[in-house]
Amino acid sequence: MDIHRCRFVDYIPSQIHAIAFSHPSEHNPQTHHLPPSLRLAIGRSNGSIEIWNPTTWFHESTLHGGVNRSIEGLAWIRQSHYSVKHTELLRLFSIGNSTVVTEWDLVTGKPLAHFDCGKGIIWSIAAQPKKSWFTDRSQPSSKPSVEGSSEESEDSEDGAQLAVGCEDGSLVIISVGDSPGSLSLSKIIPQSKPCRVLSLAYQSPTTIIAGTSDSKLRAFDTVTGRTITTMSVAPKFNSKRRNAKKRDTYVWSVKYIPSNGGWIVAGDSLGEISVYDGKRYTLRQKLKSHDADVLTLEMNANGTQFFSSGVDKVTVKHELVGLGKRATWTQVAKKRFHKHDVRAMGGFEAGAFSVFVSGGVDMTPVVVPLRRFAEEYQYTLSALPQEQIVATTVGKADSRLLVARFDREVKIWRVNSIDEVEAADDVELYGATDDDQGRKLVGGVMVNADENISSAAISPNGDLLAISTMATVKLFHLRPRKTTVLLRISKLELPEKIATIGARKVLFSPDGKYLAFIAPNSEPYIFEIITSVDGDGKSTFEFGNLQHLDRKDREVTVSGGKLQRKDGVIGLGRGYERQITQTCFSPNGKYLFAADVGGWMESWNLEDAKKGKWKLIKASLPRLPTSPVAAAFRPPVTSESRNADQDSPEVFVMTSDHTLHEFDVTTGQVTPWSTRNSDRLPRQFLKLKDRCFGISVVEEKGKGRRMWCWGHGWVFMINVDRDLNVVGAKKEKKARSEDAGMKGVKRKRGLVMVSGAGSEAVKGRKDVVGGTEVTLVGRDLVGEGDEGAMDVESDEEFLVDKVRNDVRKKGEVEMVHSESEDDSSDEEEEEDEDSSSGSESEKDSDESDKESESELSASEHPDEDGGVKLDVEMEIDSGAPAPADVVVQKKTGLGVPHWHTFQYRNVMAFLPIGDPKEDLEMVVVERPVADVKLPPAWVPKKDASRTRVQRFR
Repeated sequence: MDIHRCRFVDYIPSQIHAIAFSHPSEHNPQTHHLPPSLRLAIGRSNGSIEIWNPTTWFHESTLHGGVNRSIEGLAWIRQSHYSVKHTELLRLFSIGNSTVVTEWDLVTGKPLAHFDCGKGIIWSIAAQPKKSWFTDRSQPSSKPSVEGSSEESEDSEDGAQLAVGCEDGSLVIISVGDSPGSLSLSKIIPQSKPCRVLSLAYQSPTTIIAGTSDSKLRAFDTVTGRTITTMSVAPKFNSKRRNAKKRDTYVWSVKYIPSNGGWIVAGDSLGEISVYDGKRYTLRQKLKSHDADVLTLEMNANGTQFFSSGVDKVTVKHELVGLGKRATWTQVAKKRFHKHDVRAMGGFEAGAFSVFVSGGVDMTPVVVPLRRFAEEYQYTLSALPQEQIVATTVGKADSRLLVARFDREVKIWRVNSIDEVEAADDVELYGATDDDQGRKLVGGVMVNADENISSAAISPNGDLLAISTMATVKLFHLRPRKTTVLLRISKLELPEKIATIGARKVLFSPDGKYLAFIAPNSEPYIFEIITSVDGDGKSTFEFGNLQHLDRKDREVTVSGGKLQRKDGVIGLGRGYERQITQTCFSPNGKYLFAADVGGWMESWNLEDAKKGKWKLIKASLPRLPTSPVAAAFRPPVTSESRNADQDSPEVFVMTSDHTLHEFDVTTGQVTPWSTRNSDRLPRQFLKLKDRCFGISVVEEKGKGRRMWCWGHGWVFMINVDRDLNVVGAKKEKKARSEDAGMKGVKRKRGLVMVSGAGSEAVKGRKDVVGGTEVTLVGRDLVGEGDEGAMDVESDEEFLVDKVRNDVRKKGEVEMVHSESEDDSSDEEEEEDEDSSSGSESEKDSDESDKESESELSASEHPDEDGGVKLDVEMEIDSGAPAPADVVVQKKTGLGVPHWHTFQYRNVMAFLPIGDPKEDLEMVVVERPVADVKLPPAWVPKKDASRTRVQRFR
């Protein structure tokens, strides 16, 4: 198998401008459960909004933006659901460099309503919290919260307003009504002095604090419209100072903290944080916590801590000391999580879950522990798309195309084969200096539409390209030119009924005869493409009738007046749980499979090939425990058996909690392979934090069928033609008993998950970060005799996202040891009843593992990203001869059961390319975020002077 390592896809992620959790944190968060409908919205500079599920940090959907659009602010409103009792309805609003407030339809991914304020560009937005949120957090709760209590007695007007700050200084109060899309003007509060309203925060249901561009904080009464008071944040101006010039201070962020009588906290452009008394509106403190603008603030649920960050990239934690009149705020810790300006933060606490998420110009969301700040590690989410944006052609040998979609365009490359690269006379293999060596940009398509591209697909033979937005579907014909390798691209006119529907996903059948797409409302459609070639070799295309594919009726489950956790998605709108996220065709194009956010699955089969008629398969597939993240069909046994009459009905589905299932779509049953192996997944795979977002099942000559799955920082292979190793129960019992002694630490799938962010830091443990030895802070180490305190398979292994793999050498090729760490001699004792000779062989292998442990450890040499350096071309065949000091698995003729590597970083795709009848070739597409050029960042004066001195030497 040849692997092409590609880093030429120049995808540029968009900056993060806004972050908002769907629910506010309640008082005493430890007594509250995590809401089943909790979601996180991240707004980016390209106008798109990402919806995340924080329970597993799974990216559920994207609300695509458009040309010249940007998300500058987000706000959620919670109301009683209009069709489902005992649950809430979440409504999402955004602003972005315009005079319009937009409400989004989370079910279709399109804007639902627009409201023009008419007072200039909107700079800030805030949602009115419920009345209960303003209760003083320093006082004990008078009424304990009862889960599932009825909310019918609540005032429908409670928390039903939006406030936006405009360019001319006006505040516009918008009533959101009782149902989605019903926005109306409630009140306009003008100001006598024109100034931008840069930040807003509710102090009470009828009082708003506004931070402006004229060095002022103003408190407004939303009922009467009058200004209650004005507070100044600017330093005292000394007019006697030479060349004195008064400059305005911008109040970029403001927060109201309902504790100890109430606090008003404001961050300004001088890097200062002003703290005011919430009752008397008098200045209590000035905190010089930053060296540059403070752009964002966030507080904890109990109102005893708040966090600040901004242009200097440092996140600072402040804590309340004392009570009453002597209460003061003090800085207790600071850390840097970002490489550029931090534009937004959003936090939430409930039960053990306690995090805040920050993001900014460096495009990367970072999940930071809130309650255990500096005691746990942060968890950095990838800046790259959490969905597959790259596709390849797997058909004709001469059609080796790779397609990547961007916001406004699609680029097409031709990837050369290994033989073509070796044939080049002026370069060596993989040592080329020419930018086009090994590939060539052969074409591209710019979309002439207002919306960003939502999906793109290329036919297996590389002659058709489909591009969709949420409003249109376009089809292009790709033809090679006679005198050059560049492609001739021409647009094909689709029937208006097809072209104007729009699609969130498009995909071709493996034979290229059908194009299926998922409409914005998640209704599946399919139509036939009839190709004819004349005597001159020119192709003409005809399109069959558009066929709507039926879906089964599904209903959410309500028991005891409460929704099940997996049905909490209904809170984002009726039909959100039916939003299709995963689709795939079977290898011969006879079956089509789809899975939605709610975990329901459906499949269709080609009932009449002559008429192109598809029919819903009546067999009901079981509901997945969590949302699917990737799906792919198992290929037939051999390549020779692939014909239209024989196809594989078995489909693999990966879920957001990294469980793998295989189903037979014709019977709706779990396959025998899945029954035996779904609970045997390697621990290295179960420990992965980054979610899987792609699966490719291919057949390799002499090695059987292999499933390749990948995330942004890893690639994993599972041999689906053999069973995985059995994980013994003795070691699991020992791990559970060890975890029982660790109070406050919850074990989840091999990881120590405490707050929802990273693993727990270990005090005094030294590690190397960026070539510098640092000492980590956190909980104390226990004595060496306490094995449970230092669980290598949980804490130690994932402390700073560095993965230590067992590596074995074979000549010049280095291979990752494929045996699972769970296959120890203790586990084999549990399996004596199930195996005889095979078990004994594995025991011998385990003993050899222990003898050669030092040799394997000596061969580790992690790169700067924490992975293991491997050659580009790798052979993963345990049947090959190996040196005596290399531990190999028992030869079975089917290769190793599983294999993984962390060599590839920022992976965007791991796909087959070329002719499947030839030797297997895989393309791994990487996009190192470090290669993305960022705008100039703020530099401290001392660093700037040092830089200038070094520059002129």
